Amino acid sequence: MSNFTLVSAFALQYHDSFLLLGALGAIIMFVADLILYYPTSTITNTASAAVANSQNSTTTNNNNSININYHRTARSYFSSIDPGGNNLAKSSMRHISIRRAMLGGIMGPISSVFYSIGFMGVFLGLTSSSSHDDDPMIIPAATAAICLSLMMAKGAVYHAAFAYTCFLSKEISTTMNNNKKNDDGGDTDRNDGGSRSSRGITADAAAAALHTILELHQSYLRYIYKWAAISCILGSVAFAYCCLAIAATTTGDNFGNDNDVVSGYPRYSVLFVPAMSAPVKKILKRYSVGGIVLCGGLTNLWNLCYFAVLYLGFSSPVVSL
Repeated sequence: MSNFTLVSAFALQYHDSFLLLGALGAIIMFVADLILYYPTSTITNTASAAVANSQNSTTTNNNNSININYHRTARSYFSSIDPGGNNLAKSSMRHISIRRAMLGGIMGPISSVFYSIGFMGVFLGLTSSSSHDDDPMIIPAATAAICLSLMMAKGAVYHAAFAYTCFLSKEISTTMNNNKKNDDGGDTDRNDGGSRSSRGITADAAAAALHTILELHQSYLRYIYKWAAISCILGSVAFAYCCLAIAATTTGDNFGNDNDVVSGYPRYSVLFVPAMSAPVKKILKRYSVGGIVLCGGLTNLWNLCYFAVLYLGFSSPVVSL
């Protein structure tokens, strides 16, 4: 009996619990997504305060309804929230309160801890049929677990950085509104054609600086996403290799039949690897379907399905001690 066999038998007792904790991580980050940017009627009413002051209540209610309906669409998400959008300066996140954005942001790193535990469970499942220390599946299984954990560690940074879309778009909106008020009402302290702040900086210059910072923020989000995507692809490929290889070795000549693996995960679980959420999201973006809940939360909803498939499809081997 090898040491690995003993450890494997002991660790498999916690396999299901680890996967459930990974699913909990997906749920926490999904909720964090909604806290970060899901528009509510209260937010829309606040954003429409200027309209309410100048129009009757009937027209105001109609405007509120239009605003909230648009901000909950896929089009609004991909144009003003997703880093690939071209309208982050007018992001609907500018109507989210600072405290709410902070809360949504900090929940990302917290959820990544549970995600990592879940991927540890994936490693246990992939190596469940191993009976010796030098099993060739150990390295690719570890690669899958480590890369997927790194994916979510980077994803947590990516998620937390989204709060700055709220902060910057809010400040840009405030600066532009103040600039407009100064232009409409005049500013006795200016003689250079631009409204000035209390520090002597023109509002136009302040707005331009904020736009520059927003562009850097957007570039940084894209940069993080690329690094997370690399880990996601590597981890997903390693998982698929392990899953299919184990299926081939445990089903022998009947690899093509419907009899799934004796140990480890079923072959169809490769269809739910985290990397598969990317093409689905591209489809949602191309056809502007799904709404902000599905489009914004797709990655975590997909990962939740991934853990569910592994949990329900896992078949534990009988390990002889």
